[in-house]
Formats: sequence, C-alpha cells, structure tokens
Amino acid sequence: MLNKRNTLCKKEFFHTVFDRVEKRKIEWAYMKNKVLVLSHDKLAGALVRTTEFIYGELEDLCFIDMPDPFDIEAYEKSIRLFIEENESVLVLCDLNGGSPFLTCMKIMRDHWENCEVLSGVNMPMLLEVAGNMDSLDLKELKALAVEAGKEGIVDIKERMARQ
Repeated sequence: MLNKRNTLCKKEFFHTVFDRVEKRKIEWAYMKNKVLVLSHDKLAGALVRTTEFIYGELEDLCFIDMPDPFDIEAYEKSIRLFIEENESVLVLCDLNGGSPFLTCMKIMRDHWENCEVLSGVNMPMLLEVAGNMDSLDLKELKALAVEAGKEGIVDIKERMARQ
C-alpha cells in the first residue's frame, strides 16, 4: 500500500480504515520528510557530512552548496527543483537574511503547504532532525529543530558555576 517513497498509493483504503481521522492527517502521516541544508560557501555540505559521520548515510538529508563563482540563478533553480520534487521539505539555512535564506523564501511562496524554512542551523539541531525525520510530520519536525537548536547553545562557564 505504500510505495518506496512512503507516500500513499491508495488513499481510499487508508481513509476507510481510519475513517475517524481526517484525510489530511492520514496523508501527512505517510509523507516522507526531506531535509535540505543551505548555507554560504561549503558549510551546508560540511554539516551534512558531519551528521552522516555520526549517523551513517542518510538518504533524506541533503544539501546544496553555494556555487563558486556564485550564480544566483543556478542556485535558485537547484533549490526550486529540490522543493518541487519532494512532498515534505524542511529547509535549514545558516543565516536569517543571507542569500541562501532569501533565495529559499522566494521559492517557498509557491510551496507554502509542503515546505518549512528555519534559519540558524547548528549541529545539535541537525542531529536531532536527522534522528527524527522519519517519525514526525513536517510541523513537528520544525518545532523539534527550533527546540534542539536553542538547547544546543550552552554557556559552559555558566553551567559549571551552577554545579
């Protein structure tokens, strides 16, 4: 009943089996999340490679490095293609207001329902997202990313002083 992308093949079957659940919730429950990391220079690739060093290869964790020399049209086309080819995308950008973020925001206007964008990506955020991207829907994954990103910032001297 599920194809290899974990999307619904026979929505009517699931709707009949889970007739008390709204059809929209059923569709989201079987959607496979993709995570796209965007950054200046080669940071996105480094973050993803480091995450895969810890977890092993992750098919649904992707990145698009900023091309050198920078070609905004090619960069935007790559991001647009990725978002259009996937049903549920969480985009993690390095800086709010940076070129990767602004490029993604232009694209997101056309994909409001299937795309969420966060800025301020860090390793704690990415590790938490990578470990949960198959078990949560897109909105839950976004909330988890925000929480993990904040909790990952620790003032060591302050923590040691409290102990």
